[in-house]
Parts: sequence; C-alpha cells; structure tokens
Amino acid sequence: MKVKNLEEKVRCPIQGCGKEVSARGLNMHVFHTNDPEGKGHYPKGETPPDFDPSGNIEVVGQEEVEMDYPDEVDLDDKEYLDTYTGKAYQGKRGLMIHLGQMAGKQNIPENVQDRHDAEDFPLVETDEDGNVMRVVRESRGSVPPIQPYLPWYTDEERGYIERRRVVKLIEKVRESTTQTISADALEKELLKT
Repeated sequence: MKVKNLEEKVRCPIQGCGKEVSARGLNMHVFHTNDPEGKGHYPKGETPPDFDPSGNIEVVGQEEVEMDYPDEVDLDDKEYLDTYTGKAYQGKRGLMIHLGQMAGKQNIPENVQDRHDAEDFPLVETDEDGNVMRVVRESRGSVPPIQPYLPWYTDEERGYIERRRVVKLIEKVRESTTQTISADALEKELLKT
C-alpha cells in the first residue's frame, strides 16, 4: 500500500552546514556527517553537545514523500541459531539485525552479511531461558557447527543432560586417581536432579 504525505524540510542548524534535510532525518544527518576537524559537525557517530533537534530548527519547506508499506506483515516466529555465538534469534530479520550489529565482534566475521543468509543457520526450539532444546532444521550453509550449543539427550522421560554437567564429570574423572568411573556411578552422577 502506497501512502503519500507532506513532510517538513529543515535546515541543519550545525554552524557551517546549512544542508536541507527532512525533519525526521535531521538526527541521522547530524550523527552520520563526518567532520573530523570538529568545525561544526563532530566526527561521524558523535553529535555536538549543544545540538537540540527539538529546539529552534528552521523549516525551509515541505516535500511530498511516498512510502510503500506492505499490505501484510509476515511475522516470522521461527528461531534461528547464530552458531558463532550460540544465541537464538526470533525470525530472519532478528538474526540478520544481530549479525549486522555484531559484525567483527564475538567471533562473527566482518563480512558476515555478505557470507550468510538467515537460511544458512539452523532452525531451533529453545526453552524460556534461551537454551536450545531441539534442532528443527540443520544449517544449510557454511556456518560454524551447532554441536557446542546442543544439550546431550538421554531419553524422553528424563529430558536432557546439559553439556556443562558432562564436561564437569569428565574433569572429575580425569582428576581421580584411577581415571575411571563405573556405569552405575556415571548414571547416578549424570541423571541426578
């Protein structure tokens, strides 16, 4: 659905700039205009301390703007697992926003959005604490392996064994003098609640 409306154009109040921009785009203009010498605009990503977008901003006119809104919004309720960080995100957009924000951090490559689409990542189900409970669909692309984030399952009656409990038990056995454990002791240790 296309919607047309008139929007105010304003003059950038930063000394030495004077560029005409849409009123709703003024903050982005000020924030993203690079001025490393600080002669008016500050370096990209910073705003001058005296900048007040709700202050006395000069309106220079109006322009007709046409927006194209979708007739229906497809809410993606699937959970996609970022196998770089082990966290699940709601919907394709949620995952891709996360990847874009975290590019170059937490083991996520700088060019992650060029390398991957949301469909490359596995679909999962999580519990209320965000723990992966089940893999709905394996990854389809060249993403890191999912295994470090999966619980180790026993059977349906007993649920699953958290990986950290298994690792803790392995460390305990390694530190023991015999470095062995009986099947009964193993079961008792892993399945205790």
